[in-house]
Amino acid sequence: MNTTSNQPAVQVDDPDVVAWANAYIQAGISVIPIQANGTKRPVGSWKPYQSQILALDRVQLLFTQGLGIAMICGRVSGGLEVLDFDERAEETMARWRTLIPEELFARLPIVRTGGGGFHVPYRCSTISPSQKIARTSERKVLIESRGERAYIVAVGSPRCTHHSGRYYEQIQGTPLPNLPVITEDERALL
Repeated sequence: MNTTSNQPAVQVDDPDVVAWANAYIQAGISVIPIQANGTKRPVGSWKPYQSQILALDRVQLLFTQGLGIAMICGRVSGGLEVLDFDERAEETMARWRTLIPEELFARLPIVRTGGGGFHVPYRCSTISPSQKIARTSERKVLIESRGERAYIVAVGSPRCTHHSGRYYEQIQGTPLPNLPVITEDERALL
């Protein structure tokens, strides 16, 4: 192995990033390549992809071996919004779940992040810019939304995308890249 390379080593069992990027685009989700070195930073400018989805014929070129995938939230991705649980994620998710009707909760994709948190992506006709939704008494963020002009690491990224070396993996709900469309009333419940 070349130890001087800036590209992270790709694990044999890592997902096919190009196939995942194609699948997201075909599902109407704008994606960008991100560094797979724990920083999760975009490769190049991601501003154009906040308003237009990458052409399929450019995926192979942009999503080279050793890069991760990020989904861009907002209108460009059909109203994609994501709830992000980080601090005290297990406890917060368990408590939040008790407030959500079972039928709605069962439809939602739940993704365990590389850091042990959770992402809950969905589409809605109403979304907003990213917001802090719940905090601890020490002002640490328990839940926040990722909305217009935000991005999140996507399932299909290699292990090295997160500094923990763990995958982002779906653990429940509508199989990605498909996303449930929820009503404004359901969004208010979330």
